[in-house]
Amino acid sequence: MSKKTIILLAVTIITFSSIILPGCEVIEQPYQYYQTYDPSLHDGMWVPNIFPHDIVEIYEQHVIDTSEVWLRFSLSDQEFDPSKIGYEPIQSIQLSEIIYRFPFTPPWRKRWWFQTFGREVTLEDRLPEARIYKGKNLNHAAYIAVDKSTSTIYWWSK
Repeated sequence: MSKKTIILLAVTIITFSSIILPGCEVIEQPYQYYQTYDPSLHDGMWVPNIFPHDIVEIYEQHVIDTSEVWLRFSLSDQEFDPSKIGYEPIQSIQLSEIIYRFPFTPPWRKRWWFQTFGREVTLEDRLPEARIYKGKNLNHAAYIAVDKSTSTIYWWSK
C-alpha cells in the first residue's frame, strides 16, 4: 500500500468513528424531554405510569438493547412518596451493597443526571440530600431517589 492510501484509510476510519458511531448511540439510546407531563412519556412502555401527572421538567432516556431506563422530573406542587407505589426505602448501609451488585451507569452524554456544580456525583454523594427507594419495573430492579432539597425525582431501572 502506498503512503497516500494508508493516510486516506486512516482519515476514513477516523471520520467513520467520529460521525457514524456516535449516531449509533443516539439510535440505541433515545432521549426525550418534556416541559410538562405528556401521556406519550409512556409510549413504548419504557416509563411506567406510576408517577404524578403534574410533574415538570421531565427527562427520559433508555437503552433499547439492555432495557435500562433513566427518568428525572421535578414536582410542581405535591409531595411524592414512593412507598405508596410499592417501593421500599433503602437504609444507607444497603446502598453500598446495591451499588456493588447493580453497577450504576449514567445515561449516555446527558448532563441532567445527578449533577452538582457541573460534575457527576454518585448516589453515595447524594445520600445526605436524597432518600433512595427500591422496587420493581417489569421484573427488573428499579430505584427512586427523592431529592427533597430540589424537589427532583430520579428513577432508573436496570
